[in-house]
Amino acid sequence: MSNNRARRAQHGGSVQDNASALLLNMIRTLTSNSSADQKELDRRRLEAGFAETSKEIDHLVLEHENDVGTCLESFRNVSTRITACREKVHSIRSSLLTCRSLLQCRRDDLKRLWMENAQQKHVSTILAQIEGLNRLGSEVEAAMSTLNYHSAANSLNEADLLFNGPFSNIDGLSQLRSQLLDLSKKLVERIVSDITNHLIVRPFEKHLVEIIKSLPENKVAESAECVEIMSHFNVKESVTSNGTYSVAARCAENIHALCVFGRLSITLQRFLQSSSTVFIRLIHTSANVVCVAFDGNQKGDEQNLAQFMQSL
Repeated sequence: MSNNRARRAQHGGSVQDNASALLLNMIRTLTSNSSADQKELDRRRLEAGFAETSKEIDHLVLEHENDVGTCLESFRNVSTRITACREKVHSIRSSLLTCRSLLQCRRDDLKRLWMENAQQKHVSTILAQIEGLNRLGSEVEAAMSTLNYHSAANSLNEADLLFNGPFSNIDGLSQLRSQLLDLSKKLVERIVSDITNHLIVRPFEKHLVEIIKSLPENKVAESAECVEIMSHFNVKESVTSNGTYSVAARCAENIHALCVFGRLSITLQRFLQSSSTVFIRLIHTSANVVCVAFDGNQKGDEQNLAQFMQSL
C-alpha cells in the first residue's frame, strides 16, 4: 500500500513537472519571435495535453465518484457548521458587548443609588438630630424639675457641640440656638440657687425653725415671717423626705454639672459674690425672728444678741 502511494505520488509529480514544462514552453513561444508554424505546433500540443488531462480527470472522477461525493457532502456539512458557528460567535460577541454596556449602566446606576442612599441617610440623621434638639427644651425642663441637673447639663452640652460643629452654618436654627442658650443660663442659675440653698439658706432656716417651734403658737401665727419660714421649710422637707437626702451628694452633683459646661470657676466666683447679699437677707430675717421671740421690745437686747449669734 505504501508502494502504491509512492508510485502515485511519483506519477503525480512527473505529470505536474510535464505540465509545468509545457506551460513554460508555451509562454516562451508566445513571447519570442517564433514562426507561425511553431506557434501552431505548440497550440496543438497544448490542446492534446488538455484533452489528455481532461480524460484523465474524467476517469479519476468516475473511478472515485463515491469518494468525491462523500468529500463534497462532508465539505458542505463542514462549511454549513462553520457558517453556523461563525454566526453564533458573532451573536455571542454582540451579546457580550450588549451585556458589557448594560453592566456599565448598572454600575453607574448602583453608584448613583449608593450616593443617593448615603445622602438620604445623612439627611435623615440631621433631621433626627434637629428633632432631638426641638425636644431638648422640654427634656431639660423635666430634668430640672426633678433636680437632675447633671443629665440636663449633658444634654445641653451635646446640643452646644452640634450648634458649634455640624450645624454652625445653618441660619434656620438660630432661634433654637438662642433658646437653648437661654436654657443653659437658666440651668446655671438654678444650680447656683441650689448650691446657695444647701450651703447657706437651709442651715439658717433649719435653726430658725427650731427657734420658731419653741415659741407659742399665737406668736408664730401673728408673725408673717414665721409663717412664711415654716411653710417654706415644710415644702422643702416634703421634697427631701421622698428620697435619701445628702448635702454633699447634691453639691457634688451640682459641681459635676458645672464641670460639664466648663464654667466651674466662673460660677463659683459668682456664688461667692452673691452670697453676701443672701447672708444680709438671712441675717435680717433671723433678727426679725429673734425679735418676735422677745416680743419685739428692747429689754432683752443681750439675750437677743446671744440668740442671734447662736443663729449665725
